[in-house]
Amino acid sequence: DLVSEEKRFSVWEKLSNLIQQTPPYKNLLVLGDFNAQLHSRKEGEEEFLGAHIFGKGAVFLQAKEGLQGDRTFNRTSLIDLLREHDMRVMNTYFQKPPREKATCKAVGAPGNLGPWTTDRYYEIDFCLARTRWHNSVLDVKADPFTNVTTDHKMVNILFKQKLKAIDSTPPTPSLK
Repeated sequence: DLVSEEKRFSVWEKLSNLIQQTPPYKNLLVLGDFNAQLHSRKEGEEEFLGAHIFGKGAVFLQAKEGLQGDRTFNRTSLIDLLREHDMRVMNTYFQKPPREKATCKAVGAPGNLGPWTTDRYYEIDFCLARTRWHNSVLDVKADPFTNVTTDHKMVNILFKQKLKAIDSTPPTPSLK
């Protein structure tokens, strides 16, 4: 529906504006539920997406190519955001077992743990990092065992950032 699409577009635009407000030389991590299923990496997306994507694969993604809907709109919007701000989806750069890739249980899926299949779970919660700072993210994984009252799993991000050292040399005394 048109109103829903306008709202989604507005949210993506606001997120883009927020990212734009942080200078490009600063480390920026954007974390959250993007409600976008990647499924696979398309040609030309290699600089934004790694090879390790939890999804139904390239054949499924090609079959959905012409369809409209929340998931296809959000996937396209996410890829556009990555291109615009030179960012990467860091979840896709780490090879993990499916239980550490899946971030959200599918609606109506029984149980709360396994089997970790693409029919029961999705990867829609992501960690985005600027390409310049992508090496600061050391690991991204879903934690299926933390007890939270939601269909989403906790996502743990391990990153390093070297802080500027404080100059400890005493100031040169001035001659008065």
